[in-house]
This record gives sequence, C-alpha cells and structure tokens, in this order.
Amino acid sequence: MGLSRSATGIFGPPVSGLLIVAAGVGAVFLIDAATFAVSAVSLLMLRLPRAEAKSAAEPFLAELAAGWREVTTRRWILAAICTFAITNMASSPFFILGAVVADKHFGGAAAWGFILTGGAIGGLIGGLLALRLRPERPLLVGFLISSLMALPMLALAGPLPVLLIATASFFSQAAIQLANTWWFTMLQQHVPEHARSRVSSYDWLVSLVFQPAGYMLAEPTAATITQPVPGLTGAAPTLTTVDGSESCWDEQ
Repeated sequence: MGLSRSATGIFGPPVSGLLIVAAGVGAVFLIDAATFAVSAVSLLMLRLPRAEAKSAAEPFLAELAAGWREVTTRRWILAAICTFAITNMASSPFFILGAVVADKHFGGAAAWGFILTGGAIGGLIGGLLALRLRPERPLLVGFLISSLMALPMLALAGPLPVLLIATASFFSQAAIQLANTWWFTMLQQHVPEHARSRVSSYDWLVSLVFQPAGYMLAEPTAATITQPVPGLTGAAPTLTTVDGSESCWDEQ
C-alpha cells in the first residue's frame, strides 16, 4: 500500500507543475476532482463476496468503549498514537511554509514540485527497504529513524538550496514509510482480528487530531520567529509569510 502511494506521488507534483504553467491552477483542481470521480466509479464496480450474517450488533457507544479498551490495555499503542499526534502537528507547517519559501526563493511551483517529488522517491525507497528489513524491535527502530522527519523543516530555516531541501524530504519520507510499515505490521500481529478496525480508527483519530492546528499555527508562528532580533544591526533578508506580509529572517 505504501509503495502504491509513493509511486503515484513521484509523478503527481511534476505533472501538476507543468499543468499550472500550461493551463493554470484551476485546470489542476479540475483534473484532481475528476480523479476522485474515477475512484468512486472504480469502487462501485468492485464485486465482493457476501459477508456472513452477524449476530445482533453492539450499540455504537459500546463499540467505541470496546475499541478504547483494546487501545488502553496495550500501552505501547496508546503511547505511540499520542506521539503521532504531536509529530503530525509539528511537521504539518512544512506543507504551508515550504510552498511559501519555494515561491519566494526558488521561483515557485516548479521548485515546490521538485521538493515533493524528492519526498515521494524517498517514500518509494523506504517501502522497498521495508520489504527486506525486519528489525528485532521494529517500534524502537521506527521511532528512532522517525526523528529524520525534522530534516525538511530544518532545511527551510536558511533556507538551504532547493536540492538539499528535496534531499531532506527524501530522507524524511523514507523514514516515515519504513516506520509506518513496521507500525501497521505490529498492529496486524498483536491486535485481535475483531478489534483491528476499531483500534485503527482510534489510531487515525488521535494521530490527526492536532494536524489542523499545525496548519493554522504555521503562519502566526512564522511571522513571530522571523522578526528581527533587538540589538542586531543591519537589514535582514525578508521572507513573505502566508498572508503576504513581509517578515525578516534573523541574521544571527
């Protein structure tokens, strides 16, 4: 599954960049909307075997409580998904500020597409490695290498040349793909089949609950941390923030 997502991500950004240049942003959104229609038709064409009749279904709240018990009785799951909530919030500004930096310093959509393509190639390589690598303690190794997620944000701080930002995105996405593969494998191996969908639902819910806050905080945070530091002399280079205002990088 990860290989499939990463492979399409390699071609999406550069194709989008070309379409923006040739036909404008509106055409890209129109084509994107059409692909969702194709996906819907594809799902409707699936022919699945009829499921066996179940016994009386549990009330919704009882199912929620049962799923939560499955999570809390395995502390490693609870600790992991709480960590995912923090890291997803912390890493989400990259997708807001990265586009701003690409537009201000590297010419716009083409550079941003190049950076995202680097990440997609990294995800593909990470998926291929995940087919071969089977560490004895997959969660420990996965969480350690997930620290590479910080690289793209660090690369924007200068900012570094676009090739280095793309390289940082490459290693970040490779690490994420490896760690995610081991994570989902552990869930499959250690959560009973009847509870997997509920545990997976809590996994996604908690993992993404703060991500919208990360997107919203990107602009005010950038506007705050890029102001000139009192006591320094000389004019600092400016960076256009998300709202179009001019802020300054600290020359320290």
